[in-house]
Amino acid sequence: MIAYFTWADNTNVEDKDAAVQSAISHYDSVGDSADYDGVDATTSASVLPPGNTAQMAEWIRQRAGGDLFSITVTEPYSSDYDECLDRAADEKAENARPELVNHIDNMDDYDVVLIVVPFCAHGTGGLAASVRDITAALPDSAEVLEPISVYRADITSAETAINKWLDNLGFVVAETNSESVKERKLRMIVDGQEIELTAKEFDILALLILNPRRVFTYEMISDIVWKEEYNEYSRKAINNHISNLRRKLKTTPDIPNYIKSVHSVGYKFEPQE
Repeated sequence: MIAYFTWADNTNVEDKDAAVQSAISHYDSVGDSADYDGVDATTSASVLPPGNTAQMAEWIRQRAGGDLFSITVTEPYSSDYDECLDRAADEKAENARPELVNHIDNMDDYDVVLIVVPFCAHGTGGLAASVRDITAALPDSAEVLEPISVYRADITSAETAINKWLDNLGFVVAETNSESVKERKLRMIVDGQEIELTAKEFDILALLILNPRRVFTYEMISDIVWKEEYNEYSRKAINNHISNLRRKLKTTPDIPNYIKSVHSVGYKFEPQE
C-alpha cells in the first residue's frame, strides 16, 4: 500500500493565485525561491491538485502496484502557507493527532506500506527528522527501508529517480502491457516451474551461482550488482532482494534453501552434494 499526505487533499483553496503566492513568498523568506518560476512554482506550491506527494505516490503505484490511500484530516488546513505551518507547529508541540476522514481497516493485509509525507517532497531542509520520528512510532518488528526524498522544484522530473529507488529496494515491476517494462523481467525454470525475476534478482543469483560457496559481502554485492558504493541502506536493499529470491526459488516445500546467510557479512550459494 502507498499511503500519502498531500496538502492538495487537506486544504480549502478559495483563491488559487493567493495560495500559490503565499507558498512562493514563504520559499523566498527561507532563501528557496531561485529555482522556481512559472509552472514549476505553481506545481511546487503543492496546495493545488494533485500535489507533490500525490504525484510521487501515483508514480510508485504505476511502477510497483499497490493500493493508494490518501491521509485526509476532517478539519482542512489553511491554504495560506504560513498559517498552515503555524497550525502544524502547534499540533507537533501538543503531540496532537488530528481526526482523519477515513482509516485502513485491513492493515494486516499489507506486508509493505510506503508512506509519502510532505518531507519526501522537501525544500532546503531535506527529510529532516521525519524518518527518525516515524521509525520511533513503529513497532520494533517493523523493518524501515531506504527512504527517498525529492527537492520540490524537481518533482516534475522525479519519476526516473523514483523508479531507480524502487528497483534498488527490490520491488517487482507492476504488470503492464508496456514492452519496455516487459523487457526488464527475466524468466527461469526451477524444478519444472517457470519463475519471473527482476533484473537485480537475476544479477544477484547469477553472481552467487557462478561462484558456489564463495562468500560475497554486502559491500561486494553492492559494488558488483548495483555498481554503487555501500551505504547505510544497501544492506536492507540486498536483504530485500535475497528474501524475494528465496521465496521465488522455493517452488515446492522440499526444495532446500540454496542461498545461505553469513551472519553480519553477506551471502553465499551452497549447492547440494
